Amino acid sequence: MADDREPAVEGAPDGAWMLTFSDMTTLLLTFFVMLVGMGSMKEEKLAKLSSEFRQQAISFGVAMAVSSEFRMENPIAPIVPAQVDLKASEARIKAFLEDEADPGDGVSAYYQGGRGLVISLEEGVAFPAGRAEVAPGAKEQLDKIAKVIKSLPGEVKVEGHTDNKPIHSAQYGSNWELSTARAVAVVQYLADREGIDPQRLSAVGYGEYRPADRNDTEAGRAANRRVEIVIPEGGRRAQVGGDNGNR
Repeated sequence: MADDREPAVEGAPDGAWMLTFSDMTTLLLTFFVMLVGMGSMKEEKLAKLSSEFRQQAISFGVAMAVSSEFRMENPIAPIVPAQVDLKASEARIKAFLEDEADPGDGVSAYYQGGRGLVISLEEGVAFPAGRAEVAPGAKEQLDKIAKVIKSLPGEVKVEGHTDNKPIHSAQYGSNWELSTARAVAVVQYLADREGIDPQRLSAVGYGEYRPADRNDTEAGRAANRRVEIVIPEGGRRAQVGGDNGNR
């Protein structure tokens, strides 16, 4: 009688499938034992285990983050402006400017609450009349002022101001244009000549609309023709100049 059984596959030993089946059965048994063990575990112990696991995961994550930061070729650190009490620095800065400058040089410094530290240059020493080119004498003063700026953090706002007399110039059609051009000239000098980070600097022209004094006397008009360098409190943006006469 012929044998109807299929011939065995060459090279496959009989019963080899039982080894794989037994491994799967062992894994399933281990899984169910673990479930039973977790079900009978006290809540306090389970919570403690979970907390320890979270702490380890957090520590691992922080370590990985620090490691990744040091591996960066060009890491970018967030800029956090330092907090400096400009009111407390006012006397020191005034003394510095007085020691560095000669009497009557047209440079003054004062603190104004809500605005910050203000360093003012009179037009007479800063610019020729009706023009926006920085005068040679003003460059010496700006060199000294730059030392103050570099010692303090945060933004620096340069404001140009004029008196209320209409300007008669082919180059500038209004006091706004003249005051803005002067502010830009100071900003460019501080960035190009003194190496102050341009990202800290901004320029604005107020024309005759932020007077420091009355415009009905020559002395008052001279006080209004100025450039002010404002360093806001604590690295904040400088506020729009208000009553600049309250010094």
